[in-house]
Amino acid sequence: MILKKYGLIFVLVFFCSGVICAEDFKWVRGKYKVVMPAQEEWDCWWDVDLNLIKEIPRYTTIKVEEKIHTVTFEDLDEMIKYPLIFMTASQPPVFSEKEIKNLREYLNRGGMIFADDHHEGGGRGDEFYVGFRQIIEQKIFPGRKFETIPLDSQIYHCHFELPTGWPVCAGKEENVPLGLFHEKDKHLMVIINGTSLQSGWAPDHLWPLPVIKKRQAIKAAINLIVYSMTH
Repeated sequence: MILKKYGLIFVLVFFCSGVICAEDFKWVRGKYKVVMPAQEEWDCWWDVDLNLIKEIPRYTTIKVEEKIHTVTFEDLDEMIKYPLIFMTASQPPVFSEKEIKNLREYLNRGGMIFADDHHEGGGRGDEFYVGFRQIIEQKIFPGRKFETIPLDSQIYHCHFELPTGWPVCAGKEENVPLGLFHEKDKHLMVIINGTSLQSGWAPDHLWPLPVIKKRQAIKAAINLIVYSMTH
């Protein structure tokens, strides 16, 4: 049995018969401004997240609300209610000093952020991926650097086995998932991804992909959830 604490919020997790079992999990998106107004801002592809949420009970016994919650980075008390915050957009985010301070505190307390670039295509350069990386390395944790996530990391093995890592669902193949690790216990605090894992949760009419990639993208997301609740 593993007990994980986020501020005053406790998440209780245990394993039974090889299946992850847990208290209720709530999927949440971070709400924030971007450099230039774009179609793909923080709330893009809302229904695609619901597709993922509906898949979670198929593969785990995690009790998940079929609802997308939102949180602003101005409200630390609300942020610490969630072990994992999902962010996506096509343009770089813009944060106030208070938001930067709250993000640092949330991550230091054990929270996790998954930042997934929503690729626009047309030769654009994964601006969200690049911009968020710069903010983390220069403002939130100055001097710290993102690293390649080794293939033996539990993010690839904690529930499903993903020995080759995550699928490339869109964007530039070289913008692979990178991680920022906690200095003391080395757990993953932030993952940035430039190959749009979210695209793998989308229906074919919105973003067609081979079935195997879609399955891998769902499995990768479930591993993210499990990891955030147990590390």
